[in-house]
Amino acid sequence: MEDVKLALDEALQSRNLESLTMRRRELADWKANWGDEAEGALERVLDCSFSDFDSNVARMIDELTAENKAKAAALAEAQERESLAFSVLVEAFNAQDLCEIEKGLEIMAQALLSERSDVASQVDTIRKSFVKTCKAERKKLKQIADNGDLEDIDSALQAALRLNLRALEGDIRSLQDVRDLKYRRRAVLSECQQSKEEKNITKLNEIRLQLNSLGMFSEAEEARRVIETLQRELRLTSAVVASVDTLKQSSANIKDWMEGGECKWPDCTKLVHLLNRAERTDVDLGELRVQALEVLTELESAAIDVLRKVIEEDNPRLIASSVEGFRKAFAFDRRDIGLPDSADCDLNAVVESGLSRIAYLQVVEQEKIMAETERVKREVALADARNFGLGSRSSASTPSSVSELTEANGEQLGSIVERGRDIADFYGEAPGAHRCEMNRSGRCKRCGRGRPPEVEEFLETTRSRLVLPLDAHISITVNGGSGVTPMLRDRQGTLTDYSGPLYAPQQAAPVQQRILIPRQSQVPSPNNMEYADANDLSVESFANENFGFDIDSIVDER
Repeated sequence: MEDVKLALDEALQSRNLESLTMRRRELADWKANWGDEAEGALERVLDCSFSDFDSNVARMIDELTAENKAKAAALAEAQERESLAFSVLVEAFNAQDLCEIEKGLEIMAQALLSERSDVASQVDTIRKSFVKTCKAERKKLKQIADNGDLEDIDSALQAALRLNLRALEGDIRSLQDVRDLKYRRRAVLSECQQSKEEKNITKLNEIRLQLNSLGMFSEAEEARRVIETLQRELRLTSAVVASVDTLKQSSANIKDWMEGGECKWPDCTKLVHLLNRAERTDVDLGELRVQALEVLTELESAAIDVLRKVIEEDNPRLIASSVEGFRKAFAFDRRDIGLPDSADCDLNAVVESGLSRIAYLQVVEQEKIMAETERVKREVALADARNFGLGSRSSASTPSSVSELTEANGEQLGSIVERGRDIADFYGEAPGAHRCEMNRSGRCKRCGRGRPPEVEEFLETTRSRLVLPLDAHISITVNGGSGVTPMLRDRQGTLTDYSGPLYAPQQAAPVQQRILIPRQSQVPSPNNMEYADANDLSVESFANENFGFDIDSIVDER
């Protein structure tokens, strides 16, 4: 009895329909064989009446029977779906329709009842073929995305869309992103090229930022270099415009060039330097360059006229400073900036004319100084003779040509010997006094007294009239050429031409090459310097012998 009860409980727990039905039948047979005694024993074992227990078992059997019928119906339906899906998959595979194969595989994955059946093995074969095809398509799309141009990408994208495979959706989206990026890059590059042609620096800066954001770093660097080049061109163009405006204003106010007794030339070298730099850096100035060349040509013509007027003056200092300023203002090669060479002849001619005028005025001044020196020498000799009893003429009987020195234009220069005053006052208070020998500082080596005011006045007049020291060469240079400095007197007093370099720096010659003053008071030219004889005196010796002072002190005090 206990064994039957345990078997029945196990059947109830396992919900096994066959076992439960068999145990119910055994329990009913056992009751029928034993009668009422069996029923009481069953109630004690089952803890309930036999009828209740039997009704519960019957109900459970009915439930299990219904469940088994439902499972059988579901299985039949699944088998039908599996059969239908498999037939569709096989048909798509035979037709090599990838889209239908993909759909069939998805349906078959849901309808397949067992992975160990023959149907499952055939489905797995079809699935592997489909996966292989999808991998080939992915590889193709990736290669086109990496190396293809926009036309190839568009073609591959259209073909992939026609396949309509959900397995390629990610690859298609990636390819679409690549295509959109390439289109944006193409649009930005086109806009960048247009901005370069328009030379729009602001727009180029914005495009450079867009290029960096799109990953086009080399193009962004190229845009940066273009921006820097355009900025340099803009600065250069602005500088040329400012220089042209300044020179135009200067050309309009030519009368302002002569102020305070000095000629102030406009600085043309800056504009020429800017034009040369524009040509070196391939900056196209266009009409601005033509305008600049016209301004330079006008300034040259005006400057030549002004310099010719200055040369007509008798002021060698003004002429010298004007010629030097003219050389600095127009010291450039006309061919470098595209100007014709015809104006070079006019420039050199007016410069040579100015230098010739300076040389002539210097010769005239030197001759005047030498004439005054001879007169002073005669006055001093006459005063010495009278002071030491070697002469009896008074200052009143001295000819006016000795006691009164004048220039050619009638200007009174004054005399070292004043009327009514004895020359002995200059050197001593009593007859027999020594003659003073002046050193470089202007003091007598013996008595220590300084030069008389009249001598200082003469020296100051001499210094003020000197353009260059007496022992300096006149040498000039223009654009590396050479020219002629005429109007120097030779030993016979004849005006001769002296050839030398134009515009060389003015430097004092060494003592061995200094101009010698002949005793006949004639100024030699540098051409016959080498023929000076022993009777000639240097400037230093001449000054010391006749005046008692060192000529270098005059030059130093200047």
